[in-house]
Amino acid sequence: MKMLALALFLLTSLCPLPLRADSAELSVVSQRLIAGTVPLITTTELAKIIASDEEILLLDTREKKEYEVSHLPGALWVGFEDFKLERVEKISPTARIVVYCSVGYRSEKIGEKLKQAGFQKVENLFSGLFAWANEGRPLIEKQGEVTRAVHGFDAEWSRLLAPKVKMVLE
Repeated sequence: MKMLALALFLLTSLCPLPLRADSAELSVVSQRLIAGTVPLITTTELAKIIASDEEILLLDTREKKEYEVSHLPGALWVGFEDFKLERVEKISPTARIVVYCSVGYRSEKIGEKLKQAGFQKVENLFSGLFAWANEGRPLIEKQGEVTRAVHGFDAEWSRLLAPKVKMVLE
């Protein structure tokens, strides 16, 4: 099953679906929320890095229930409200790290903490998991299976998800 997930990832990650109106709104919302304190990386740039097998560490900064619904393949959960530096203490300070959340706000805050702790190569995924999902890129659920579901955080934020993305709010 892991080979199927990898094959799906490689096939879809470099060929995203066209942008939709909700993706344009998502971009505007993300731009308003982030302060620019952590360098940004786009979904397209991240997909190319992943496909190239370049060493990169993906850190999911959402709540555990959000991560369990879906996350980027290979991502590690570090949380937001209960984030602790102990969760990343075995990571090299020179590792290339991409943090992400639903739209980029929470991941920027965790990225700031990582930078303050001495991590040198931290980037924030612009428009986060919502953009990744809206573009049809692969997601994995807690059992490791490919999914199209995304935890919408709440009804207000869920409007930023494309109609083809299965929204979960529980």
